Amino acid sequence: TILSTVMSSLACVLAAGNAIGPQEAVFTVLTIGLSIDYAVHLSHFYIHADGTRYERVEESVTKVGVSVIGGAITTACAGIPLFADILAFFFKFGFFILFTSLWAIFYSFSLLLPLLLVLGPEGEQGSINRFLPKPFRLRESVVDRHSVSATVEIKDAPEPGPVNVQREPTNGTHATEGTNGTGAHAHAEP
Repeated sequence: TILSTVMSSLACVLAAGNAIGPQEAVFTVLTIGLSIDYAVHLSHFYIHADGTRYERVEESVTKVGVSVIGGAITTACAGIPLFADILAFFFKFGFFILFTSLWAIFYSFSLLLPLLLVLGPEGEQGSINRFLPKPFRLRESVVDRHSVSATVEIKDAPEPGPVNVQREPTNGTHATEGTNGTGAHAHAEP
């Protein structure tokens, strides 16, 4: 998806009549960073989902799809004001931001997700553990995220008591309204 996004963004630059120069080279590097975002979020949720490939794709789209689309829209809209700038640098930068966002969201949903449906890893397939020597392998509790659970229980915690607050009167004398239950005086600013 990233290569497709970069190539499509560069094709848009060429189609708009611009040559590939130093500015476009810098923007191409930025395009890689902008284009990876949506694919990474969808892939991350796919990996952490359970079930068949279809169920995992469905879960990733359900849990993060709206957020990814919202991120793409706001990023694309962020490039639009740059079209009003008279400097060619900012105009081209806005062009790259807009088209990179549009192509990245398009390829994330129309290329990445279908590839995950057909070729996506299932179960422990693609796990790095099988390539690591035994001393460096991840523990089963880390690999199997569903087997890890924690319970926090606080026993014999003291009940909080009433707190009386001392206030300094405005006339400069010290007045005491009470203590905080431990014998120490509590002070508060007026």
